[in-house]
Amino acid sequence: MPLQTYHHSASSKGLGSVTTLIVGAKEAVLIDAPFLLPDAKSVISWIQATTDKPLKAIFVTHHHPDHFFSANPILEAFPSAEFYAAPYVLAGINREYDDKVSYWPTVFGKDNVPEAPRKPKVFDFSFFMFEDNPGSPVVLLGPLQGDSVDHTIFWMPSERTVVCGDTIYGRSTHVW
Repeated sequence: MPLQTYHHSASSKGLGSVTTLIVGAKEAVLIDAPFLLPDAKSVISWIQATTDKPLKAIFVTHHHPDHFFSANPILEAFPSAEFYAAPYVLAGINREYDDKVSYWPTVFGKDNVPEAPRKPKVFDFSFFMFEDNPGSPVVLLGPLQGDSVDHTIFWMPSERTVVCGDTIYGRSTHVW
């Protein structure tokens, strides 16, 4: 069975960021948690409605908050999931974390932004495999230039699918 991909768009207030769910034969992986807490709650419901497979991991494409800030409630809903980013992505998160954690609640309010967004662990590998999907590796490519210099894209060669974060915009031109 090939890997299946599903996409969920955050609210306009949450900058319309896209979360991708990759579902294999026995497990699922999420790419990019949303920015705001209400969008994270929506992602939890969406995952539960989309698959009965356990969530194995959440990966972050790059260091901007609309790609990881509200991972906390998703990780609480799926406690066996790990939270990962490539080393250069985590370096970007660490470089700006304190400033962004103090700034964004002043814009969106404390009910919309987590008080202490969880930081991902380093994922030091160039690919990962899904259990019972040996012919479908997911390859991490980067760092690449997108709307920041620290993007990871996720290439599924067997499925001819790319999960690209903010390196390509499908619905509109990015505000910046």
